[in-house]
Formats: sequence, C-alpha cells, structure tokens
Amino acid sequence: MAASLSDAAKTCCMCFGPVKGRTYRSVSSDISIQQWGPIFTQLGAKLNGYLCNFCINKLNRVCRLEEDSKTKVQQILLEKEKLMGILSEMSGVKLSRTDSELTSTLPASTPKESKKRPVHVALTPNTVTPKSKRGLFVTPRKNVTPKVLKQKPCVVDKSMQTKTINSDFVVKVMVKSMENERTYIVHDKMQQKLIKVLVNKGTESAFCKHLSKKQAYRAAMTEVVKKQIVKEIQEVVKRRESLLRCSSNEMLFNFDWNTTYSSIEKKMPTLMSLLKCTVISKKKCSPHIVMAASILLYARNQTINLIQYILGIILDSSGLTKEGLNIVHQIGLTVSHTSIYNKKKDLIYKQEENIEKVVKSYVQKRLQKADVNELVNESDEPVPIEVLGDNLDVTVSPTKMTLDHQRLSLHWFLTMVKQRQVIFENSDLASDAMIQPDILTLSTNSWVPDHCQLEDLHKDMLFHIAHVLIKYIKPLEFLGSSYPEYIVHPYIEQTKQKSVILNCDLVDASENTSQGMIEILQQVHNLTVPHKEGTLIEKVVFGGDVLTNERAFSAQSAMQNNKSDFDKLMGVIHRPEGLHRQFNFLLVMF
Repeated sequence: MAASLSDAAKTCCMCFGPVKGRTYRSVSSDISIQQWGPIFTQLGAKLNGYLCNFCINKLNRVCRLEEDSKTKVQQILLEKEKLMGILSEMSGVKLSRTDSELTSTLPASTPKESKKRPVHVALTPNTVTPKSKRGLFVTPRKNVTPKVLKQKPCVVDKSMQTKTINSDFVVKVMVKSMENERTYIVHDKMQQKLIKVLVNKGTESAFCKHLSKKQAYRAAMTEVVKKQIVKEIQEVVKRRESLLRCSSNEMLFNFDWNTTYSSIEKKMPTLMSLLKCTVISKKKCSPHIVMAASILLYARNQTINLIQYILGIILDSSGLTKEGLNIVHQIGLTVSHTSIYNKKKDLIYKQEENIEKVVKSYVQKRLQKADVNELVNESDEPVPIEVLGDNLDVTVSPTKMTLDHQRLSLHWFLTMVKQRQVIFENSDLASDAMIQPDILTLSTNSWVPDHCQLEDLHKDMLFHIAHVLIKYIKPLEFLGSSYPEYIVHPYIEQTKQKSVILNCDLVDASENTSQGMIEILQQVHNLTVPHKEGTLIEKVVFGGDVLTNERAFSAQSAMQNNKSDFDKLMGVIHRPEGLHRQFNFLLVMF
C-alpha cells in the first residue's frame, strides 16, 4: 500500500498532472539531461522532478522534428552543391569566369586599416567571465550545461539523396549504359533480399523462394506461368498439330501410353510439370497424367479426342448404355454416343476393306491360277492364309431370377484369319539350294535333329532362361543393360515383321453341338477356301485348341455322304494351335 500511495503522490513538473502507474521519467537523470537539456535551455525553464507520459511524448516529438529538420537542411545543401557543380561546368559560366579572373588581376585600392585593436578578455579555466570584467547590470546566473555524449559524425554520401539518417542501411542500384548512368535506392525489404541473392550469385530456386514469400510477387509469378501454359496449349490445338487428334483409324490401333506421354511432355513441358507434382508417387504414372492432360485439352478443343474415342469404344463394347455414355461425355472422359456410333461404322467399313484385301484377294488369285492354264506372275503370287477359331461363351445371370427371367447362356464362335509376313517361298529367305521338298519324299531320319542342331537349341534355351532371370530377379537387374535383347541371325529384318490378323466373323453357333460345328465349318469354307463348282482348288489350315479340332473332325465325318469335296467340308487341314503344338514340338526336339 505504501508503494501505491507514493506513486499516486507523484505529479508532473511540466503540466502538474498526476503520474499514473510507472509511466514517468526523472528530469535529473543523465539520459534526460542528455536528450532534453537543449530543449529546457531554449525554454528557459529549470525543472526538477518527474515527467508524465504525455509530456515525454511531446519532448520526443520535438527531438525527432529537430533531427528531421537537420537532415532536410543537409539534403538541401547537398542538392544545392550538386546543382552548383553542374552549373559551373557549363560553357557560358566558364567563359564569364575567365573574364572575371582577368579583371581580378588589375590593381585595386585597399581600404585603410583601423587603428583600433581588439580587446582580449582573459577567461577563467571554466570558461566563465571574471567578476572584474562583468557589466554592472548583468544578473549573475549559474549556467548548467547538460552532459552530452560524444557521437561519431554521420557521413552522408552525396549520391544518396533519399537516404534517411534513422535507417540502418540502404541498397543502392546503379545502372550504367553507353550514354548515361542511373541510380536507384531500394527501400523494399523483399527487393533488397533479391538483390542480395543476385550479388551473391544465388540459384534460381533461391531467387523464386524469396519472391514466393510475398503475395503480390506470388500472384505475379502465377500469372507468368499461366501465360506460358496458354502459349503451349495454343500451339497444340492448332489444326496442323496431330497430337491427341484422332485423324485416322491407325492411331486408335497403335496407341501407346508411354509414347503419348513423351510427345505431350515435349510439346507442353510447363503443364506436364504441374500435373506431375500433383501425383504423389515415385512412379511415372503416365496414364493418369496423360488422361488429365487429354481431358483439359478436350474441354478447350473438341477435335483433340484420341483418348476419348478409345475409352468410348471400350465402354460401349463393355455394355455401357447410351445414358451412361452421355454422362461420361459431360465429364470429358469420352466423346458423345453419336460420335462413337459413327466411329464404329467407320471401323466396320475399314475392317471389310481389310478382309477384301487379304482374304478375298487370296481366293480370287488362286481361282485365276487354276483357270485355263493362266499363269500368275511371281509378284502376284498370293500370300497363304490360316484360319483360327475358338468358342466364345457368355452367361448372363439376372439380378432377380423369375419364370420369365432365367439364366441365359450364349454361345458364339469367333473366326480370325492370319496372314504371315514371313513364309518359306519368300525370295529374300529362300535360295536355289533351299527348295522346299515334298513331305512324302522325306525320309524319317531327316526329322530327327543332329548334334549341332541340339547344341544350337540348348544355347537358345539358355538365352531365354537368362532373360527371364534378369527380368524378374532384382539382384540380376543390373545385367540387363549389357545383355543382348535378342538372338542375332541373318534374317532378323524379315522375321521381325508382324503378321496380319483380322477378325472376320462371329458365327452365331455353338461348337458343342454337331449342327453348330457344321455351320461353323461351312462359314469357313465359304469365306476362305478357294473352290470352283464343288471342286477344291487349295486347302486352308484351320487352327484351334485340341477340343475344337476334334469337333471339326467329327463334323467332317458326319458330312461324308455328300458328293463334292466342298460339300464334305474337306477344304481345311486341322492343326492344334498355341502351347499344345509349339511346346510339344520343342519337348520332342529337346
């Protein structure tokens, strides 16, 4: 309580107001005399006691104004000095200056020196006038000089006109060109940091990191990136650009995610870098990024629809309804239902042209060769074809089974035609010494491989086994770069060509029944077997699994009562396909 009473009894020596709390200053302290002594001297007041917060603020304000006035005066004087220096260098001033110098050399009258000598008054060591020399009407008063701490003089550079004394430091930028020179003092802290990064030869990431800390610069950086993305997209959506544009049916068949990803990344690096950073995964994730980029481009231009056509055809073939396709189209994943329907018709016409080119041309050329000794040129010799087929069974189970809605079992037979690009009759592979003999004239021992052939087969098997081990065993992955990709042989350029495989027909018949298998063989004969008036011109290989071959052989046996070979279904040669034939052959040889 005593402390509170003593604080309440304190009053300000200037305004005589009460001093509240501890917001007061002692006038007799060294800091107060050093800071406010000149002000008290100008006021002619001798104060003793305490000052309140209000009076303290007023005194501090007077000190700041006095410092600002001194600074402005210095700035004005510096600017005056600089302008005087510029004016003194002008040609007219220089000429007039030479004239004045000539006139100054002439003799001039000197004024008479006054005979009065100045009277020197001796001062005491404490710089006070002695009493014997003071005036009669001077009131003696003790002068109290405040204690002032010595400060270092503030040196101001002449070129820094906008520098303030209170600031800690400034950053001055000087730009020099061929004709002039410009200076600018940077006051913004963010700009000062950026200049510091430039002077220290910092990296681009450090420069952008400082920029991103401020909202204004971050928004400006975003605008620059947006303009770059728009510029890249404008190049892609042009008509002459074929990226992600379904311009032909071959692009649908030869689509590859990795190739498309590389093409998009080359054309639009900024957009792809932004999309990649959104995928939180160490993998490349090319399908996700390509799909996102295609949706964005499709929303901008409806003709960039390659991936939308592919997904639309897949979803339509999977059974998605028209309403579902329209919903997915609004999202941007597929094209509209009408576009998918038109594209399917286009693909059907294209498939019919391929069948006409491969299958029907083969049949017609074989018939022409069999006509009245008409010879066909070697260049027109048709490439033989093979027929492949297998059953396709689908079971549809209803959600709620009733008397009207029972389980539905559908049975079809898929027929495909394969045309090999590499055959024995090719002139590039066959020579005069390599003439394919008749199989009936070969001896039995010629089928048995000799010792050299077995060694070559063993080496090839070791090569393939090593490839499998390198691919699936992680400790051996480093050998993949030095291990050859394939076995080199003289005919590698011819054998690497892919065979032509065509989807010819989906027969609405089941191979499980004799009648269904007979219908399937009749469709195969009408499409692929060359015949004339019931006479077979040439037989065609019919491949399938073992069960399909057995059923086809049974169907042929059931049709043996017919007159012609064509009606007896004798135009096909049965052959098991796939692993059944190839691995059995390899096991026998090994």
